[in-house]
Amino acid sequence: MKKFLEDYFADDAELKEVYGIRTFFGLSSNNEIKFSEEWYRDMLELEIKAGAIDEYRKVAFFNHLIFRKK
Repeated sequence: MKKFLEDYFADDAELKEVYGIRTFFGLSSNNEIKFSEEWYRDMLELEIKAGAIDEYRKVAFFNHLIFRKK
């Protein structure tokens, strides 16, 4: 999909960054803990750090592609 989007936008924009999203969030089956402020804050920090590391981007549930107009 990434290659398709790069080709599709090739005339108008270029791919600048790729981030992995939801690498770890879905791993916990304990849904009650997911509603605590502390858990959410810690998980968000972990997801932000992992989302910029290539190995984690590859296994993330979602990827955000950041394009910039030419």
